[in-house]
Amino acid sequence: MKLFGALLKRNSVLYWHSIYVRLFLLLGTTIVVLIVDHLRKLSFAVVFYGIVQQPGSFEIPIVWLFLILSPLLVVGDSINSLVKENYPLVSYVPLQIYLGTIFVVVIITTSFIWLTWFIILAGWQYFLFSLNVLIIICVTTLIYSLLQIFISPIITVFIFLGILVATIAIKPVYH
Repeated sequence: MKLFGALLKRNSVLYWHSIYVRLFLLLGTTIVVLIVDHLRKLSFAVVFYGIVQQPGSFEIPIVWLFLILSPLLVVGDSINSLVKENYPLVSYVPLQIYLGTIFVVVIITTSFIWLTWFIILAGWQYFLFSLNVLIIICVTTLIYSLLQIFISPIITVFIFLGILVATIAIKPVYH
Protein backbone atom coordinates (compact mmCIF):
# COMPACT_ATOMS: atom_id res chain seq x y z
CA MET A 1 0.00 0.00 0.00
CA LYS A 2 2.92 2.32 0.71
CA LEU A 3 4.27 1.64 -2.78
CA PHE A 4 0.85 2.37 -4.29
CA GLY A 5 0.64 5.71 -2.45
CA ALA A 6 4.13 6.80 -3.51
CA LEU A 7 3.48 5.74 -7.09
CA LEU A 8 0.09 7.47 -7.09
CA LYS A 9 1.73 10.71 -5.98
CA ARG A 10 4.43 10.41 -8.66
CA ASN A 11 1.96 9.58 -11.43
CA SER A 12 -0.41 12.33 -10.30
CA VAL A 13 2.33 14.94 -10.68
CA LEU A 14 3.38 13.60 -14.10
CA TYR A 15 -0.24 13.36 -15.23
CA TRP A 16 -1.07 16.87 -14.00
CA HIS A 17 1.89 18.37 -15.87
CA SER A 18 0.63 16.64 -18.99
CA ILE A 19 -3.04 17.70 -18.82
CA TYR A 20 -3.41 20.98 -16.94
CA VAL A 21 -3.56 23.22 -20.04
CA ARG A 22 -6.13 20.99 -21.77
CA LEU A 23 -8.12 20.68 -18.54
CA PHE A 24 -8.40 24.43 -18.01
CA LEU A 25 -9.20 25.17 -21.67
CA LEU A 26 -11.84 22.46 -21.98
CA LEU A 27 -13.27 23.10 -18.52
CA GLY A 28 -13.56 26.82 -19.31
CA THR A 29 -15.31 26.06 -22.59
CA THR A 30 -17.54 23.52 -20.87
CA ILE A 31 -18.51 26.03 -18.19
CA VAL A 32 -19.48 28.61 -20.82
CA VAL A 33 -21.53 26.04 -22.78
CA LEU A 34 -23.29 24.78 -19.66
CA ILE A 35 -24.05 28.27 -18.36
CA VAL A 36 -25.65 29.10 -21.71
CA ASP A 37 -27.68 25.88 -21.47
CA HIS A 38 -28.61 26.71 -17.88
CA LEU A 39 -29.79 30.18 -18.95
CA ARG A 40 -31.87 28.48 -21.66
CA LYS A 41 -33.48 26.51 -18.79
CA LEU A 42 -32.12 23.16 -19.96
CA SER A 43 -31.71 20.54 -17.28
CA PHE A 44 -28.94 18.00 -16.81
CA ALA A 45 -31.19 15.26 -18.19
CA VAL A 46 -32.08 17.26 -21.31
CA VAL A 47 -28.45 18.11 -22.11
CA PHE A 48 -27.13 14.58 -21.55
CA TYR A 49 -30.04 12.72 -23.06
CA GLY A 50 -28.82 13.71 -26.49
CA ILE A 51 -31.35 13.93 -29.28
CA VAL A 52 -34.14 11.75 -30.54
CA GLN A 53 -33.72 11.18 -34.26
CA GLN A 54 -36.84 11.81 -36.28
CA PRO A 55 -37.49 9.58 -39.28
CA GLY A 56 -36.00 11.07 -42.43
CA SER A 57 -33.65 13.46 -40.63
CA PHE A 58 -30.27 13.30 -38.94
CA GLU A 59 -29.12 15.75 -36.29
CA ILE A 60 -25.95 15.66 -34.23
CA PRO A 61 -26.29 17.04 -30.70
CA ILE A 62 -23.09 19.09 -30.71
CA VAL A 63 -23.24 20.04 -27.02
CA TRP A 64 -23.75 16.42 -25.98
CA LEU A 65 -20.95 15.24 -28.25
CA PHE A 66 -18.58 17.93 -26.93
CA LEU A 67 -19.38 17.12 -23.30
CA ILE A 68 -18.95 13.38 -23.79
CA LEU A 69 -15.66 13.85 -25.66
CA SER A 70 -14.21 16.46 -23.29
CA PRO A 71 -12.90 13.99 -20.66
CA LEU A 72 -11.21 12.02 -23.44
CA LEU A 73 -9.68 15.19 -24.84
CA VAL A 74 -8.44 16.19 -21.38
CA VAL A 75 -6.76 12.82 -20.90
CA GLY A 76 -5.30 13.13 -24.40
CA ASP A 77 -2.04 11.23 -24.85
CA SER A 78 -1.03 11.48 -21.18
CA ILE A 79 -1.60 7.78 -20.47
CA ASN A 80 0.42 6.83 -23.51
CA SER A 81 3.39 8.85 -22.28
CA LEU A 82 2.96 7.71 -18.67
CA VAL A 83 3.16 4.07 -19.71
CA LYS A 84 5.59 4.16 -22.62
CA GLU A 85 7.99 6.84 -21.36
CA ASN A 86 7.72 6.81 -17.57
CA TYR A 87 6.99 3.17 -16.70
CA PRO A 88 10.46 1.93 -17.74
CA LEU A 89 11.92 4.19 -15.03
CA VAL A 90 10.02 2.27 -12.35
CA SER A 91 9.74 -1.07 -14.12
CA TYR A 92 10.37 -2.95 -10.86
CA VAL A 93 6.76 -2.08 -9.97
CA PRO A 94 4.19 -4.59 -11.27
CA LEU A 95 2.34 -3.24 -14.30
CA GLN A 96 -1.04 -3.86 -12.63
CA ILE A 97 -0.16 -1.54 -9.75
CA TYR A 98 1.23 1.07 -12.12
CA LEU A 99 -1.91 1.00 -14.29
CA GLY A 100 -4.05 1.05 -11.14
CA THR A 101 -2.51 4.36 -10.08
CA ILE A 102 -3.06 5.78 -13.55
CA PHE A 103 -6.70 4.66 -13.53
CA VAL A 104 -7.25 6.29 -10.11
CA VAL A 105 -5.91 9.59 -11.44
CA VAL A 106 -8.07 9.35 -14.58
CA ILE A 107 -11.19 8.62 -12.50
CA ILE A 108 -10.44 11.60 -10.24
CA THR A 109 -10.05 13.89 -13.28
CA THR A 110 -13.24 12.58 -14.88
CA SER A 111 -15.14 12.95 -11.61
CA PHE A 112 -13.94 16.55 -11.31
CA ILE A 113 -15.26 17.30 -14.80
CA TRP A 114 -18.57 15.59 -13.95
CA LEU A 115 -18.80 17.58 -10.71
CA THR A 116 -18.54 20.79 -12.73
CA TRP A 117 -21.39 19.59 -14.95
CA PHE A 118 -23.47 18.62 -11.94
CA ILE A 119 -22.94 21.92 -10.09
CA ILE A 120 -23.90 24.04 -13.11
CA LEU A 121 -26.82 22.05 -14.52
CA ALA A 122 -28.17 19.44 -12.19
CA GLY A 123 -30.45 19.73 -9.28
CA TRP A 124 -30.78 16.93 -6.77
CA GLN A 125 -33.72 15.57 -8.75
CA TYR A 126 -31.22 14.49 -11.43
CA PHE A 127 -28.67 13.00 -9.04
CA LEU A 128 -29.23 9.33 -9.96
CA PHE A 129 -29.23 10.11 -13.68
CA SER A 130 -26.04 12.14 -13.27
CA LEU A 131 -24.42 9.24 -11.37
CA ASN A 132 -25.24 7.01 -14.35
CA VAL A 133 -23.59 9.58 -16.61
CA LEU A 134 -20.54 9.62 -14.30
CA ILE A 135 -20.21 5.84 -14.39
CA ILE A 136 -20.55 5.73 -18.18
CA ILE A 137 -18.06 8.57 -18.64
CA CYS A 138 -15.56 6.95 -16.23
CA VAL A 139 -15.79 3.59 -17.98
CA THR A 140 -15.48 5.24 -21.39
CA THR A 141 -12.45 7.26 -20.29
CA LEU A 142 -10.78 4.20 -18.75
CA ILE A 143 -11.32 2.17 -21.93
CA TYR A 144 -9.96 5.08 -23.96
CA SER A 145 -6.93 5.29 -21.63
CA LEU A 146 -6.25 1.58 -21.93
CA LEU A 147 -6.66 1.55 -25.71
CA GLN A 148 -4.22 4.39 -26.28
CA ILE A 149 -1.47 2.27 -24.80
CA PHE A 150 -1.82 -0.04 -27.80
CA ILE A 151 -3.14 2.31 -30.48
CA SER A 152 -2.09 5.86 -31.34
CA PRO A 153 -4.02 8.41 -29.22
CA ILE A 154 -5.27 10.25 -32.34
CA ILE A 155 -6.62 7.04 -33.84
CA THR A 156 -8.22 6.19 -30.50
CA VAL A 157 -10.02 9.57 -30.41
CA PHE A 158 -11.33 9.00 -33.93
CA ILE A 159 -12.50 5.50 -32.98
CA PHE A 160 -14.45 6.91 -30.03
CA LEU A 161 -15.80 9.79 -32.14
CA GLY A 162 -16.99 7.24 -34.69
CA ILE A 163 -18.64 5.15 -31.98
CA LEU A 164 -20.41 8.20 -30.55
CA VAL A 165 -21.65 9.35 -33.95
CA ALA A 166 -22.78 5.78 -34.66
CA THR A 167 -24.78 5.73 -31.40
CA ILE A 168 -26.51 8.89 -32.57
CA ALA A 169 -27.08 7.63 -36.11
CA ILE A 170 -28.42 4.19 -35.26
CA LYS A 171 -32.12 4.59 -34.89
CA PRO A 172 -34.02 2.06 -32.83
CA VAL A 173 -36.95 0.45 -34.55
CA TYR A 174 -40.17 0.57 -32.56
CA HIS A 175 -43.00 -1.78 -33.43
